[in-house]
Amino acid sequence: MYIQKAILLIIVLERAMKWISIYMTELKYI
Repeated sequence: MYIQKAILLIIVLERAMKWISIYMTELKYI
């Protein structure tokens, strides 16, 4: 149970970091 939650949390964090990096680059071009 805890391992699955940890893996899901890591996946969500990786996706969040990817979207944040994309969002930051979008702001730089504006």
